[in-house]
Amino acid sequence: MTTPQQYNLSHSQFRPHQLESIEWCLNNTGTLVVAAPTGSGKTAYAAATSSQKSVIVLCRTKNLQAENYGRLYNAEVLYGRGNYECIHPDNHGVMCDECIYADTSMHKCEFANGCKYLIAKARAKASPFASLNYWYFLTAQWPREEGACQYLFLDEAHQLSDIVLDFAGCTITEKQRVEWDLPEFPIIKGGGGWKLRGENPVEDAQDWLQKGRDRLARLYVTARQSWDSNLMKRVERLGGKISRCLDAIKTCPDDWFIRSGRSALKFGREERPGFVCKPLTARHHFPGYFLDGHTTVAMSATIGKPETFSEELGIRDYNYRAVPNQWPADKRQVHLLDVPSMGRSACKKEPRNFDYQADAIARAIKSCDPGWSGLIHVTRKIEARLLADRLARRGLQNRIWVMPGVDGNYVPTNEQVRRWKMRKRKVPNSICLSWSLWEGYDGLDEQIDIVAKVPFPFIGDEYEKERLHYSGRFFLQRTAQQLCQGLGRTRRGRPQDYGEENGFVAVADGSVNRVLAYVSEDVREAVIS
Repeated sequence: MTTPQQYNLSHSQFRPHQLESIEWCLNNTGTLVVAAPTGSGKTAYAAATSSQKSVIVLCRTKNLQAENYGRLYNAEVLYGRGNYECIHPDNHGVMCDECIYADTSMHKCEFANGCKYLIAKARAKASPFASLNYWYFLTAQWPREEGACQYLFLDEAHQLSDIVLDFAGCTITEKQRVEWDLPEFPIIKGGGGWKLRGENPVEDAQDWLQKGRDRLARLYVTARQSWDSNLMKRVERLGGKISRCLDAIKTCPDDWFIRSGRSALKFGREERPGFVCKPLTARHHFPGYFLDGHTTVAMSATIGKPETFSEELGIRDYNYRAVPNQWPADKRQVHLLDVPSMGRSACKKEPRNFDYQADAIARAIKSCDPGWSGLIHVTRKIEARLLADRLARRGLQNRIWVMPGVDGNYVPTNEQVRRWKMRKRKVPNSICLSWSLWEGYDGLDEQIDIVAKVPFPFIGDEYEKERLHYSGRFFLQRTAQQLCQGLGRTRRGRPQDYGEENGFVAVADGSVNRVLAYVSEDVREAVIS
């Protein structure tokens, strides 16, 4: 019988379907797409594969790198240079991203043998199993060189489109233009698929980006000659942003969102000068970033429709595996509460929808164990306050707690979570209304999880509106992925997370019917009206 130890795993036994998924990864090559439910043990796929192949796994956050791969599976974890303190005596108190040597010549430093960054980098390059973050992988040269790895695992793959668009795109403010003496912004409003009469937005954008890159390159030389490490770092960051965008638009000039000039940036109703150049889709750029020279495994609990997922990323040929959920559908039900659409136009036409929703949510909460705590997800801060007031009028005033920051004051997410934990200690059956805990939060103490608003991207933003026009299917796919993330906050793979006696998960927005065809298969089969 095959054991986890044969794959260098420390588990005493495999989770359901885990061994089959590991063998599937090892027996296939090219581009692999894996939809693996929470609790299926997908982190082990990369670790087990490294017992036979060299593996690099990418994460979006340092916490996932350190905890999921470093601590649990002994991967060599490498962060960006800004996470390691420089040991050069003339550079005391700064991090390695302000090294007085450029990255390509850091090994020439007389203290290189003790440099924590170079040591971590060397270990990661030599290891059969290394964990990097996406940004490091895309900006460093060595991880993308041929032979750097045989398998590249992309964790939280539902975020890949946004990662690519953020990396390839570029936004420059008037403040930055003035500070770095960049050229005046040209007047551009258009993109690769639409051109104004007598103008070519793509060529005009390329011309400005090229001039900006040239200007910053000269400034970098000046900063290096004076060994101004802080200035070098700042110029390098902005220059890198402009260079990446220029390279991307040269590689493929199709399907861009371009705005430049006196009203390019919008903050509410306020217009400001700026330059915006972003791809409308990741399909032209993702393959060049992630698919060359190795087997690529894109995995997430919320892939959604694999056809739409692969189309957006420009993946033409792939093998797909949907890992069966170890918990039967009747143990992980997702209730659709009898609530009308909570979209803006629907509620404007019928304001009583807000009361219908509050009635349904209050009934659902009161039908649960009175000792349970929980989360209610909204998409805007104002929604949290208004829904809290409605639920308070329905007898839940002592349990409802609105996430701090609703008054407009910025509160970091980690601080929000800390205060929420304090609240639960004082009032164990509290219900938190939050706009920021859709993903990345393990609700190990909560039993109630309600989505009060289907999280459609905000099309009041011109860029998001253009993305909707470009691909309505992927607009719905993105919504479904975020919805599934929210619905999974209290079901984290533990036996005590499943069964109606252990928790309640629901959607309180009739708009959900628009996206059900795009949600993950295991979520769709658990939906009940």
